[in-house]
Amino acid sequence: MADNDDGFVISPEGAALFRRQFEIDYAEAGPKAPVSSFIYKGVEISSRWSVLSEFETMKRAIDLMPELMARRLSRIWCDSNCTANYVIGVKSRLFVQDLKWEINDAFRAAGGGHNGIMIEAGERL
Repeated sequence: MADNDDGFVISPEGAALFRRQFEIDYAEAGPKAPVSSFIYKGVEISSRWSVLSEFETMKRAIDLMPELMARRLSRIWCDSNCTANYVIGVKSRLFVQDLKWEINDAFRAAGGGHNGIMIEAGERL
């Protein structure tokens, strides 16, 4: 039996099944980029599994936003495990109420929708 940091115990057979499911999910996520993150127009974009289509969607979303809104972003991370689920960082003291709608609209237009967006405001760079 394997024990993790939380004290959760799993059998070797169970661990093998979880590993196999991860491998299936990873493979089905689509073609991979050679990097897991890079800077695009001043915004660090990253993908849990380096999925090429996720990078393209994040780049399109940045391009679709008004420039003064896009410049407020520090980073975008796509959780490949959830598909089209994003965590977006906003530079310190640059969050404005309309930004959340610009982000939502940009991702709806760039990728046809999303499964959730979490905005973290007030990041220090």
